Amino acid sequence: VSKTIKEIAKAHNYKSLRVAESEEEKFELWNARKVALWSCINYGKKTIDDNIQVWTTDVAVPISRLCKSLQDTKDDIDKAGLTTAILG
Repeated sequence: VSKTIKEIAKAHNYKSLRVAESEEEKFELWNARKVALWSCINYGKKTIDDNIQVWTTDVAVPISRLCKSLQDTKDDIDKAGLTTAILG
């Protein structure tokens, strides 16, 4: 998978790319994602309703466009009236 990601990044003139190099590093990253998900679910259950629904997604954005992308996403979320968490 990391080879494919590197090929895609190279085709789009990436400046830097870092991927997990060891099984321990992969575990730590995956564990952090799981903790973030369960934290969002727990927050939703406590503040919204026990039967909340959660949708997750990932996005890859050039650093130079990150702030605008986050603001545009937040604006869309606010217009939709959703309660969300943006993690990164």
